[in-house]
Amino acid sequence: MACLSMSEAWAGQRKALFSDIQQKNGQHFLITSALNHCLNNV
Repeated sequence: MACLSMSEAWAGQRKALFSDIQQKNGQHFLITSALNHCLNNV
């Protein structure tokens, strides 16, 4: 359930995160990796 909630939140924030990727490259990578891992295990 938490993974699905994260997925919905991610979809809503995706444009903002990609717009800010140059500044938050490391953090963005960690968020993406965690989300991908989560979705792959649903």
